[in-house]
Amino acid sequence: MELTDPLIQPKSQSEKLGESLTNTKPVRHLVDVEEEEADLYAKGTLVEIKGNPGKVYRIAEYVPMLVPPIWLENEASPRYPHELRRLYG
Repeated sequence: MELTDPLIQPKSQSEKLGESLTNTKPVRHLVDVEEEEADLYAKGTLVEIKGNPGKVYRIAEYVPMLVPPIWLENEASPRYPHELRRLYG
C-alpha cells in the first residue's frame, strides 16, 4: 500500500527535465577550447619542455587536428600542451 498525498502531484517528465537543465553549469564548447589553445601555442611562441628545463624551443606550428598538436623547431616529434611551459619575454 502506497501512502501519497492526493494534493501533491508527481512531476511530469518535462518538469523534471526543465529542472535538470536549469541546475547545470554552462558548457565550454570544444571549438572555444581549441581556439584558446591555438592562441596560447601560436607559431613563434617560446617554450621549454618540462622534462628538459633550460632549453628554449620556438613553436613551429600548431595543428589542432593532429595528436599531439604542437610542433617545435629543431625537434623531431610533436608535443602535447601539458608537456610544455610557455616562456614570457
